Amino acid sequence: MSIPMPPKGLLDQVRRLKHDLGKYISLNTRWLPADARPQALREALRCDLLETRKADHRLENAWQIWERLGLPLLEAGTIAGDESVARWQSLLEPELARVATHMESIRQLIPLLDMASPGQLRRGAQAAIAVSRLLARLQKRIHLQVIQQEDSP
Repeated sequence: MSIPMPPKGLLDQVRRLKHDLGKYISLNTRWLPADARPQALREALRCDLLETRKADHRLENAWQIWERLGLPLLEAGTIAGDESVARWQSLLEPELARVATHMESIRQLIPLLDMASPGQLRRGAQAAIAVSRLLARLQKRIHLQVIQQEDSP
């Protein structure tokens, strides 16, 4: 079954989510060694999760970006009532559902970051890295689908 080209707004939103959240949610954390000291991990997570996006004198944490860009994508098909959006949303859903699970862990960690145990910090870092990878994979998969659609007669 052929899927129509995705609405431009949907593609733009996925790109923004990948850029605003996926690029920065593990920017500092991903460079730490596996045996990083808890304080180094805490500082990296503080930057990555609490100061995820800085633009126009505005600061957004990872959860705020997810609320703004990610949650609406999960609901895109049902809200819009547009069949093509619903079809594309079904392609997005597997990665977005996994991102949502990791983002819920991150949401719970954010207020506890200063007192989190080393284990909680490691799990938070793993969740942040997973979000980054999943969003990169999602954007790549959509890009390949769009190329296939353009190449189809």
